[in-house]
Amino acid sequence: MSPKVLLGLVLVLVFDIVGGMASNVGPAAATRQRRAPVYSNEFAVYIPAGPEAAASIAETLGFDNIGQVRTVQFFNVLVCSDR
Repeated sequence: MSPKVLLGLVLVLVFDIVGGMASNVGPAAATRQRRAPVYSNEFAVYIPAGPEAAASIAETLGFDNIGQVRTVQFFNVLVCSDR
């Protein structure tokens, strides 16, 4: 799987979790108010190819590579500063 595809999948998962989309399922969902979406410009992304690949992916997609998450191997923090 290419790094761009992997990054896209991670971003979709992050938006699903943060946006609260998964919490509005089932019969009780009709009685609950949907939470307002929450958007973030900072993502922890799994990039097993190493720091050089993380830097290349960040540059290609217009993100700033903040570096590896301290306690989790192969995860880097990417920040979109354009928005």
